[in-house]
This record gives sequence, structure tokens and C-alpha cells, in this order.
Amino acid sequence: MKFNLLDKSDSLEIRDKEDRMIFSSKGHWITPLLQARQILAGQDLSQCMLYDTKAGRAAACLAHSLGIRTVCIGLVSRWALDYYLSRGMTAYYDQVVDRLACRTEDLITAEMDDQSILALIESLNA
Repeated sequence: MKFNLLDKSDSLEIRDKEDRMIFSSKGHWITPLLQARQILAGQDLSQCMLYDTKAGRAAACLAHSLGIRTVCIGLVSRWALDYYLSRGMTAYYDQVVDRLACRTEDLITAEMDDQSILALIESLNA
């Protein structure tokens, strides 16, 4: 069963509990999640579903910081999957890999907490 049900032109979508799209992006890396943080700031997203093409630990931390509780990912790193599950989130996915080939995934260490991860993301996006 395929869990990543994105529109083919989008890389990330956030849908409400009635499956209405409230955010979508064609962007790359974690840029769509950073955009969603700005646009959807202050909204209760706990009943929303996030669809993403791939997710590493940085993306997992950003999704959690948005208040998202359920994600559907095409390709997820083991670190990201462990992160989702340790935060009580529900994660559906098509494929798990040990690590994504991504600079951010390489920079995040197992010792980093959420605040450290978010600070790193912000510094890389500056």
C-alpha cells in the first residue's frame, strides 16, 4: 500500500481532518516545512495530516513543532521514524532507510534535543 499520496506536483501537503488542503508546496529540502511554520503559526494542526516525499530527523522535528500528530512519508530515515514514535506521533511510510543523503541529517547528532535541532535548522536557513 502506498502511503505517500501527494499530488504529483507537490513535495509537501498538510490536510485538515476533512482532507481539505490547508498548505502545499513544491519546494525542496525542509523549506516547505519552514514556510508552513510561518504561514500556519498559531493554528491548531493536531488533527491535520502531513504528507511529505521524504523526511529525516530535521523534518520530523519541524513537523512536531507545528503540532502535527500524523504523517505520511514516502521515504523516511530510521532516525526520523524513531523521532516520530518517541513523540507519540503516528507515522505511515513507504520505505525506511538508515539515513537520508542530506547535509542536515549528517549535522544532527543523537545527543541534540528539539531546541538544538531547531536552532541548527534556523542557522542553516539564515
